[in-house]
Amino acid sequence: MSVYNLTYNSHGQKYQVPRVRVPSLNKLRRADHIAFHRHGGAYWHHAIVEDINHEEGEIHAIEYSNTPRGFSTDNCIPPKEFEFAKVVRQRYKFRDEDVYLLKHDNCLDPDKVISRAQGELGKGKYDPLTNNCEHFAMWCKTGTSSSDQVNKAKEVLKKNQ
Repeated sequence: MSVYNLTYNSHGQKYQVPRVRVPSLNKLRRADHIAFHRHGGAYWHHAIVEDINHEEGEIHAIEYSNTPRGFSTDNCIPPKEFEFAKVVRQRYKFRDEDVYLLKHDNCLDPDKVISRAQGELGKGKYDPLTNNCEHFAMWCKTGTSSSDQVNKAKEVLKKNQ
């Protein structure tokens, strides 16, 4: 649900960091923290913008992710440890995504954000509750690792106990 261009969660509450839908690729900048809805809006996927290719209409992002082939390769060749996802570079066609920009009050210098994200490339310390794509993007952008999705889920679980 969007009100005054801010996006609210499914419970009508403001997100920890406000989100606004990005109407055009020209509104994005290097080191932006972006998010996309996944699986019909079931959850948000977060990433850091590394670069923008205006000619191709692409966002080049760094994020926690994995493809089925990558997951299979990473976990079927011994002696690697099991990895659900790792930090990778990904490209998105802007026209194929509803992109949301997270509007942080306090954030690191763009060069520092990119340096942090690039420094994690190839690492696979993913954990859905303590180190997911949102934790990663928040840490790169602000220096603090947190996940609004995890916090909201914990609140809902507490209320239902």
